[in-house]
Amino acid sequence: MWSEYREEGGRTSEKSERRWRKGAKYRVYCPRCGWETDRKKRTKVVKRPDLYRCPECGSDIQAQRIEKGRPIK
Repeated sequence: MWSEYREEGGRTSEKSERRWRKGAKYRVYCPRCGWETDRKKRTKVVKRPDLYRCPECGSDIQAQRIEKGRPIK
């Protein structure tokens, strides 16, 4: 995510990207195109990913807990 931002002229560093992901507990991702984002809290999109679509390709997204690596029910 941040690497694409930097390529488009945004100003950030690898250190800020690591800091942003450091406290994340959940990952929301698209199995079709590979888009992903992390969340620190169990937000609506983490609780009910079936209600949301991928912003890149429009397919269904999934969520998983990062520490355990298992899908959220």
